[in-house]
Amino acid sequence: MMNDSQKFDSLFRELNEVERASTQKEKTYRQLMLRISKQKKYYYQPQFFVSIATVLLLSITAVLVLIVLEKTKHIASIQENPNSITAAMNNKNYLAIFPDEVELNFQQQWTYYQLNDREWNPFTKEKNKGELQQTIDFGEINNENIMVELYKAKNIDSIVGYINFRDDLIPLGTVESVENSQQIKTSIIEEKYEASNYYLNILGSIGSRESGYHYLIYNSYFDQLMWTHNYGYPTTIDVDIDGAMEIVMQEEDTNGNPKELHMLRWDGTRFDITENIAEQILGEENLQVPSNFYIKFVNNTIEIMYGRLGERAKVATYQFDDVDKLVKMKEVILK
Repeated sequence: MMNDSQKFDSLFRELNEVERASTQKEKTYRQLMLRISKQKKYYYQPQFFVSIATVLLLSITAVLVLIVLEKTKHIASIQENPNSITAAMNNKNYLAIFPDEVELNFQQQWTYYQLNDREWNPFTKEKNKGELQQTIDFGEINNENIMVELYKAKNIDSIVGYINFRDDLIPLGTVESVENSQQIKTSIIEEKYEASNYYLNILGSIGSRESGYHYLIYNSYFDQLMWTHNYGYPTTIDVDIDGAMEIVMQEEDTNGNPKELHMLRWDGTRFDITENIAEQILGEENLQVPSNFYIKFVNNTIEIMYGRLGERAKVATYQFDDVDKLVKMKEVILK
């Protein structure tokens, strides 16, 4: 055990250590205060404000440089792609550029369906077909006549069609409303397309620009009539002079303005149809810009017009160079 003298010595050493620690803390405190004081003085010196101004100036310069670069890229983009919607919106005198040549895209398969009286007859044949309005001759298959009969339906305000074939009435469905019945048009095509073990005969179409057109097709493999629907009115042309007629389909809006054009071709096994030819000539973006615009098939050529509403316009004429290629023949600016 420690005696009193030893305890006193121990306590005295602890006191000295506390004093030394306190002295060290005070010294550290004074050093920190001195540094703070110097920094505080620096804040109020001119060189501090010069440094801040320099940093701000460099930041603003960097932002302006980025803006200029983006604007340059924007202008370059318009110059590289003058048919872009950005170019159209930025230039009141803008007119779309018509390319000298256009490669046509055939990406959609033209599908058609069997006509089956038992599966989709929308009317009771004898009771509800209504009053006969018109009978149209669609030619014959194997010496059997094909007639389309148009009736004013009893229970609905519509003109409905039936195909009279092999002593049976096959319902074609609604052709047009009674109010717009004068718009009904018929096209007799009667073109035969041969495959290895069967053939298809496109007999023709009937319908209107608002309701679209029902196309009648005979399939020799099934020995049946088939049908499909498209909003384009047909015109035949042998583009590649191979004996198989291509079919150009002209679509119109509700006011009768020609706005879309498609072409149907036979590849030996099936029919393919183009995307909208207007879009392939001009690009999809141009069709989004408010404009005077039309595309139509006239005298075996394609005429396309593009211009801003109330401004000048441009008209170009294209001919088929092949079944999948158009070549520009003429271009005129209308002021």
